[in-house]
Amino acid sequence: MPIVMPCTPPEFCVSNVTKSTFKKIREELTRGYALTKDPLRHDFEWTWLFESFPYAEKHQQFLRIALRAPTFAELRDWAGWVKSRFRFLILKLERAGIGCDPCPSEEVDHTVKEPNMVFYWGLVPEKIIHVDTSSLKEDFMKDVTNDVYGKVKCTRSDVTISVVGLSQLPKSMCTHSVHWQYLQHCMLGYQATSEDQSAGWLGLG
Repeated sequence: MPIVMPCTPPEFCVSNVTKSTFKKIREELTRGYALTKDPLRHDFEWTWLFESFPYAEKHQQFLRIALRAPTFAELRDWAGWVKSRFRFLILKLERAGIGCDPCPSEEVDHTVKEPNMVFYWGLVPEKIIHVDTSSLKEDFMKDVTNDVYGKVKCTRSDVTISVVGLSQLPKSMCTHSVHWQYLQHCMLGYQATSEDQSAGWLGLG
């Protein structure tokens, strides 16, 4: 799906939107509409529009993507390179039948001495399926090191991919959203079916 960027002259975005990212864009637009369609109600707060999305209240499992490098300067360079390849990782998950809800927040794992940056993506299962995260990383690294620049950066930096639950999320992602309950019936994104709920946790490793 081509996306026209809001600039003059109009230009197309160099990357296409995947199923997961389109769902996220649609969901956020719906969230904004749900909040502002009745601004005169007594409990309305404009600050709600700027609250962080309640990932911890919507998802039970997350893909944890940790980036490490020897120095902070190298980490910034490495993170920029890897993030430019994230669209390939999203597509790999979708081909496996798993949608994702990428959180753009950059977290830090303070238990690791090296400079690091961690991302958490909410997982949206379309069916119960097992995913080997080792194979997922191996496949993703082919896109990261697909040229000389990526291969050189990879010699001193690393990417770790794993699946974690709510208890392993950083506290910054576990804040309560006061309007989440109000919004749930307005969201056009993924709605869990009784089959999904009864299936429980995904078979991810």
